[in-house]
Amino acid sequence: MIGRVLYSQIFKQMIKIIITSALLLGSTILCSQNNKYLRLYANMGSQLNQSNSAFNTTLNSNYYPFQIGAGSNYKFGQFLIGTEFYNSNGTIKNDVNKIKSQEFTTTLYLGYDLSKSNNFAIEPNIGFSMSNKQSILYDFQNLNSKTYQINQLGISPSLTLTSFNESGVSIGVKIGCNYTLNNHTWNKGIDDSNTNNSMKKITPFIQLNIGGRIKLLKKQDNSTKTIELSKNKRLNKTEKMNTLIDNNGDMLHTTIYPNQEKETIILLHGGPGVPDDLLLVVEKLKDQYQIITFHQRGTKLSPNTSNDYTMKAYLGDIEIIKEHYKLKKFHLWGHSWGGLYAQIYAEKYPDNLLSLFLCSPSSGTNTQWKQTEKEVMHFNKSKCTFGQWSKMGIHSLVGSMGGNRAYQKLFRQVIKNYNKGFTISEENTFKLDNVKAKPVNKTRAEIINYPILKKQETPSYPIAIVYGDKDIYGTSKDFVINRLPSAKVITIKNCGHLPWLHNPKDFDSILKEFY
Repeated sequence: MIGRVLYSQIFKQMIKIIITSALLLGSTILCSQNNKYLRLYANMGSQLNQSNSAFNTTLNSNYYPFQIGAGSNYKFGQFLIGTEFYNSNGTIKNDVNKIKSQEFTTTLYLGYDLSKSNNFAIEPNIGFSMSNKQSILYDFQNLNSKTYQINQLGISPSLTLTSFNESGVSIGVKIGCNYTLNNHTWNKGIDDSNTNNSMKKITPFIQLNIGGRIKLLKKQDNSTKTIELSKNKRLNKTEKMNTLIDNNGDMLHTTIYPNQEKETIILLHGGPGVPDDLLLVVEKLKDQYQIITFHQRGTKLSPNTSNDYTMKAYLGDIEIIKEHYKLKKFHLWGHSWGGLYAQIYAEKYPDNLLSLFLCSPSSGTNTQWKQTEKEVMHFNKSKCTFGQWSKMGIHSLVGSMGGNRAYQKLFRQVIKNYNKGFTISEENTFKLDNVKAKPVNKTRAEIINYPILKKQETPSYPIAIVYGDKDIYGTSKDFVINRLPSAKVITIKNCGHLPWLHNPKDFDSILKEFY
């Protein structure tokens, strides 16, 4: 009899190990798919176990064993599938009896991330659990002990709240319960016979999870493959070429519109974090100049693996483009945030510029940026209904916590506000699906920390500052005008923040006159 029971226990342990290994292996295999997340974590916590009269002793029938284990899950989109296991131990005792309990539980679960954020996760999930529990009752008066055991299947609903830092390290809390579907009666450990001792169906638990996530490699997009200009090939000016340029591991997706023997203009789009190919501006300039545009670091097709959004890194991007295309000097054109980006570059590298064109430029760094933000906020509020303004506030809050989609929705309303009162064709609207929270949030923080730009009394190159008479800025425009006293300041009538859309005729004339 003892041999048969021992064999049965060994067999159950083998089945338990096989099932756990299969679940972990299955999760790992699923994670081999590209462009998905694998999360690994350790867990620790406590649960509330409840029995009826604690094996007919005077001990408290409720006890709180400590549990420790590990888990992993595979996230695809907002959905996730995962597995975890834990081992728990607990002891209750008095002068007469002691109960020492042990449990091993494995769970396979499905979940959904409600937050849609890279920085935190709100994940309700439902799991299928398998538990093997054992308790030993010690009788101090009679100097003997009894072993009880139970094997259970259950459903495990829970909610996990997890926060991630920039490196992917995570810390979270999980609350839930195990609801058993079968066998609520303890069996004797010797012969596996039934007893009159039972467990409650519901076992609540809370646990702390500490771990990290790994972003699995994404299949290379053919649209981002490096296309180098051939030294032996002479391109005509109607062809454009896309090139990925490596800046210390961070890739910059650049587009060049070649125009042999002509000077080069580098265009800086706005944002930050809002990529724009500036195609309508390119069309106005590419016949007389060679044009270079690029997706700024962390946006669209320019992955920023280093997560470096310092102004030093931004300036280095222009320098690496200059070096790659062998430019001694060039014209620099910037819109909105790109106009501030251009001013920062001009202060650092004035000898590299042939001219500086600032199209509705942001007003300045540090405290000047904060004033600019307030003016832009008031402008947007004046263009919104109460409902639209409330949604913008919610989207801004969620975006500041890492929500990409929240910022995409926010900027869609922003562009609508910018375009109110102007006739804009559908094909000229911004494409905002590539807006990402990280470059928005991290670049903003770097702009605020950057020193206020100095006054440039006598730069060696011509400068133009262009605003619309219905632009998004207020008195902060004076920061730019006073900083660059030699600049020609132009106000376009019947025009907002996007002059190539709002008043293309006058904007075209200004470009032709300046260049």
